[in-house]
Amino acid sequence: MKQLEALLKQFSGIVTTPLPFILIGGGLLLLLYSRFMPFKYFRHAYNILRGKYDDVNDPGDINHYEALASALAATVGVGNIGGVAVAIVTGGPGAVFWMWLSAFVGIATKFFTCTLAIMYRGKDSVGHVQGGPMYAITEGMGKHWKPLATFFCITGIFGAMPLFQANQLTEVIRNVVLAPSGLVGKDPLLANVLIGLVIVTLVSTVIFGGIQRIGKVASKMVPLMVAMYIASVLFILITHVQDVVPSLVLIVTDAFTGEAMLGGALGALIVTGVRRAAFSNEAGIGTAPMMHGAAKTKEPVREGLVAMLGPVIDTLVVCTMTALAIIVTGVWQPQIDQGKNVIVTLDAKKVHLKDNSKAIQIEVMARVNPLKDAKPVTVSNNSKDLPVQVNATLKIEKKKTLNHIDLSAQLLNNPESLPIKMVTYNKPDYIPLVVSQKTDAVGKAIPNQYIIKENHDLGVTITTRAFSKAMPGFGAGLLLICILVFALSTLFSYSYYGVKCTSFLLGAKRQNWYNYLYIGSIMYGAIASADAAVNLIDAMYALMAIPTMFSTIWLAPKVRDAYKDYFRRMKEE
Repeated sequence: MKQLEALLKQFSGIVTTPLPFILIGGGLLLLLYSRFMPFKYFRHAYNILRGKYDDVNDPGDINHYEALASALAATVGVGNIGGVAVAIVTGGPGAVFWMWLSAFVGIATKFFTCTLAIMYRGKDSVGHVQGGPMYAITEGMGKHWKPLATFFCITGIFGAMPLFQANQLTEVIRNVVLAPSGLVGKDPLLANVLIGLVIVTLVSTVIFGGIQRIGKVASKMVPLMVAMYIASVLFILITHVQDVVPSLVLIVTDAFTGEAMLGGALGALIVTGVRRAAFSNEAGIGTAPMMHGAAKTKEPVREGLVAMLGPVIDTLVVCTMTALAIIVTGVWQPQIDQGKNVIVTLDAKKVHLKDNSKAIQIEVMARVNPLKDAKPVTVSNNSKDLPVQVNATLKIEKKKTLNHIDLSAQLLNNPESLPIKMVTYNKPDYIPLVVSQKTDAVGKAIPNQYIIKENHDLGVTITTRAFSKAMPGFGAGLLLICILVFALSTLFSYSYYGVKCTSFLLGAKRQNWYNYLYIGSIMYGAIASADAAVNLIDAMYALMAIPTMFSTIWLAPKVRDAYKDYFRRMKEE
């Protein structure tokens, strides 16, 4: 499994490298080609959204508002909570700037792609009207381009899998609800499976109902979840108002230096920001046009104008607020750091392993020591029946994310000479840790010597720490409610994308086959690592962007003709 994840990470790194050129470069080209036209009609877009031009007799399945709400339900989700945290922790605050830039040009991209989704709607094998990049390619560019549409649908089937959403939802339920109540063992697999089964049950009741049910559910959930989350983050920002402006300055300055986390690797920083923006607002990926292609309208330009509001709400508002909450509370910085004193707590006990053999398990947790005059590392030994002699030393590296604690743990009373197993038990208010055996130069394990590192891959855990720090006692629970709504609404909407791709490839009568694969991927996401989930989806999104942006730029003159004609008719009315 680890080898597979390593290969997946390498593959993802290769295919996502050109993503900034595809999304930002292509979006900038569309923005300049339209002469910034989308930015002139935000008010008109709002009037369309509130139903001023709705006609129940127009072709399609859902109205403008439900189309935007469903698309936002798929984008205003875990990516805004966990994805932003991943971007900041791996790329520093400067990654947020590149998310902004990607969203800015993404406004034009969303307008063009979603206008095309209505302009070139096709029919599936049973004659039902459908929209999306695959139909824009075959109907707009010609049937001889069908292999490009097929490539989009194949990658779309995997790109629509909810691995990251299921993974992060499982993680926050396990850590915030079950673990503090003592309902999670040292091996969280059983808890993850049970949570996954509950998620599968909830999602199945909605996705097998089709797009109409998705639109109705999402339209009710999205306003509530956005309002609740924004209110929570506003409270954090108000209580840290003195840090808001410096944090914004840090985002801009770090965007061009990359010094905070990547040691000046500006290229990697840009890729990090664009990858997370793509996961957040999906501009240029091709998923949103499939949802907007189901809108009830005869005017393609109207749906394009509604769709362009997505990146504004999703990235420029919600993601920015999340980023500020993480930065002002300081949780994005390594907690194992020079100048921050750490308390390491150990507890030793006898346990029975899966093979019924006995061992002595040493549990280790860590949290920041509020005492400024304390040692860099203070050890709190809770072991009474099994006393442990401990020595801990803080090791500072040039890259802050590599800081760690060297720990030696020697049992003073081990008459049965039982093997020792070192484990970590993370809680929301504690530093997420990874514990490994220390090895010598040839890779041989050194007895009783361990390395404690901070786990920087847990996206949603970082945001949970921000809420817990700003709102002690109830912050983690409040975020849990937000994540439940965010993640479930995303899970409800994503299935529709895979269903449409399957319908294009195999026919409408077989489209629901995808839902079974989708449900299975939820279970896999619940037990897989966050790193594996992120890498797979990032890779598929990068591949989906190729046919989406290529076809959009190819057909851009058709869109320009359409919006010129539309606004001419609007002036005449």
